[in-house]
Amino acid sequence: MKKNIFFLLTLTLFLCTSVYSQDKNYYYEQISKLAGEKKFERGVELCYEAIKKFPDELNYHLNLTYFLRETKRYEAALLQIEEVYKKYPDNKDVQTNLNWSLQNFAWFLNSQNKKSECLKLFERAYKLKPDDEGNYLGYGYFLKESALYDKANEILKSGMAKFPNSTDIKNTYIDSLLKQGWDEFNAGAFTKARDLFFTAYSLNKEHEDAILAYGSVLKELKEFQKSIELLEYGCAKFQNNQWYKPNLISAYNAYAEYYKSKNDFETALKIYKEALTKFSSDIWLNAYHSLNAILFSYAYDNRFKEIFDIIDDFEKLFDKKYLIMHTRGVFTYHSGDKKKGIAIVYQAYDLMIKERPEYLNELIIDFPLKGFVLTSGGNSEPEAITHAGFHKYCFDFMGADKYGSTLKTNVTGPGNNEDYYGFGMPIYSPVDGVVESLADDFDDIPPSFEPILQDGNHIAIKDANGYHCLFHHNMKGSSVVKVGDVVKKGDLLVRLGNSGFTTVPHLHFAVYSQDWIATMPVKFTEYSIIKGDKIENVKNRTPLRMELIKK
Repeated sequence: MKKNIFFLLTLTLFLCTSVYSQDKNYYYEQISKLAGEKKFERGVELCYEAIKKFPDELNYHLNLTYFLRETKRYEAALLQIEEVYKKYPDNKDVQTNLNWSLQNFAWFLNSQNKKSECLKLFERAYKLKPDDEGNYLGYGYFLKESALYDKANEILKSGMAKFPNSTDIKNTYIDSLLKQGWDEFNAGAFTKARDLFFTAYSLNKEHEDAILAYGSVLKELKEFQKSIELLEYGCAKFQNNQWYKPNLISAYNAYAEYYKSKNDFETALKIYKEALTKFSSDIWLNAYHSLNAILFSYAYDNRFKEIFDIIDDFEKLFDKKYLIMHTRGVFTYHSGDKKKGIAIVYQAYDLMIKERPEYLNELIIDFPLKGFVLTSGGNSEPEAITHAGFHKYCFDFMGADKYGSTLKTNVTGPGNNEDYYGFGMPIYSPVDGVVESLADDFDDIPPSFEPILQDGNHIAIKDANGYHCLFHHNMKGSSVVKVGDVVKKGDLLVRLGNSGFTTVPHLHFAVYSQDWIATMPVKFTEYSIIKGDKIENVKNRTPLRMELIKK
């Protein structure tokens, strides 16, 4: 009887084990089949069913993690495998699945722009599997995206050494170097930016952004020839990249301006000629302004033959012929043929207005002086080159007494600067804007009957619409602002002086177009016109020549 009982127990145990094994095999077969058929949702359901029946069967848990990832339930997959990892921390398959789940969830969160969470996930993955290619890439990428560039570069450089054929790691490393480089560039740390850009460029000398970055920073470090060489190569190779051409033009400008600042005008002009030949329609504005500045330097030494030779040479390079025509007129005037010079600049102005009628748009601003003021120079003075052609809407304002006299009592002749009511008169900003250029160190010259061509003090303010308010002949050392200062209407800027191309103390004032080519017609918001004992209050008017006004 005891033997029969033992046999029955043995038979029962065998049958249960057999059924148990068959159930497991069934689940494995079905899981494998569903994976092959990519029926991942059904796979999730079956794995939950299998785990409920066999909770200690590790592979069911691993398969569940797989199916959850394939159904894009990345967070659930991670939570699932984290629980398994607590029980089997040393199991290689568990570690691998945890690593994949961390990676998948991180990239999923990246699509939601949750960079900080992504970084934490990849930091865990990297610690778990420090030799995994995906972890080098992901951890380095999110370090870079978090602006932790030094650590990112360290990880990515190591990853590139371990996986030299990984273009993803290499490109991410280059991108990290470039991003850090631009941060240094924008902070003015050009040498450090150059080193970072050079490393990126060395990794791939055909990389579109690396060539641009390296060429751009070399310009800032005055390595102009190498900068232009790189940017010209990139400009030709990446013709759809909108940044190459302006940076190349900027490099040519900086190259020419560098030599201009060294008074090597011949080299500066040679560079501009080359640039105009290549980019006439894009670089003409800078070339035009620099050409005029250089020619004025020649004019100070009466080198007019050279001036006209240069004008002849550049004339064929300018698409906009009225520009070089105006330059010819200005220096024809200064060479002594004043009548012809005036005629040429007006001819140039008329041609320009046909192409650019927007230069006739009237502007309304505040008046820049307070007290009694005589408009000694108004718009379109036919005998004054500084009020003709492109400069026709310039004003000359002089301080005066209530009768319109600019000289103090009992003073005859040109006198001294202090003999004029206007000398030292405060000048105020007529607009809200930013101080964009300034000269404050030129001496005030004694009053005279004939001006001498020379530099003087000035302030230029750019308003919110891009127009430029220019104040000339200011008193030496009187500026209370500096370049970059933000000013408001009515802020004190400087004092009226007698520096530069001038005869007596006065303010030469104009508003120039956004491109600094032409003066704009201006009206002033409000002031009073003084006619003997009569006072007429006016608004939005333009002062007439020799009109006494008060603000």
